[in-house]
Amino acid sequence: MPEAGGVCRSHRRDRSAGGRYADASSATASTYRRRKSKADASRSRAWGIARCKRSNDSLGLLVCDLDGFKQVNDRFGHLEGNRLLRVFAQKLKESCREYDYVARMGGDEFVIVAPGLAPEASLEKTCYFNELAIEAGRQVTGEEIVSLSVGSAYYPKDGRDAEQLLAEADRRMYVVKQQHHSGVDIPQEVPRAAKVN
Repeated sequence: MPEAGGVCRSHRRDRSAGGRYADASSATASTYRRRKSKADASRSRAWGIARCKRSNDSLGLLVCDLDGFKQVNDRFGHLEGNRLLRVFAQKLKESCREYDYVARMGGDEFVIVAPGLAPEASLEKTCYFNELAIEAGRQVTGEEIVSLSVGSAYYPKDGRDAEQLLAEADRRMYVVKQQHHSGVDIPQEVPRAAKVN
């Protein structure tokens, strides 16, 4: 059974002794967890959309990416980078409603499926999540070097299935990320991508 630290419990002793088997095993377990997490996130998005279709309700999907994460790894080491991911994930999970779905998609990206979240309410959530990222970075490194880029998409306005919503939220997140890097003020809503026929 995987532990929060990313090491399989059954191989903890071997890993602390520096065994090769444990390194390969934990890498395999990590890959399995990433695949399982993506599959779980996909099922959750699909289930959330199906429920919203039945109840004629909205659904918000947020894709979050930690800005400055590479700098944390480079300056403080990968162990501190992993610690930052765990601290931020816990803060994110604690700040969401119990029926929201929060998952790490891989690397430093997270996804939140929020039934009933309207576009008007997401700007406040996005700002709050950014504060959580800054706080997590400060907690781990003692510096303010981490922030958050967030892209959002909403059912049914931005897509009618999980893949459409994820693609749109991801696209918007990258627009926000580029704006962060260029120092441009972020608009309240990133324009929708032009449809290609």
